[in-house]
Amino acid sequence: LGFENAGVAEWDKFMREGIKLLMDCDAIYMLKGWEDSRGATIESDLAWELGMPLHYEGKGSLIKQKGLLNEEHI
Repeated sequence: LGFENAGVAEWDKFMREGIKLLMDCDAIYMLKGWEDSRGATIESDLAWELGMPLHYEGKGSLIKQKGLLNEEHI
């Protein structure tokens, strides 16, 4: 359908760059379906462990932040 697999080497490169950019962020915004993305899951886990607020599309102003809001409330 016109899509090409970038391959593992390319994925690794994009993730390394993405994680560098994530380190300069104050919060992270997760789009619907993020759970199905290996990269987005890694970014979410990293942001969570660093105590960054996580905002979720479709959840209004709900914020999950380590130590402030447990996952049960989401």
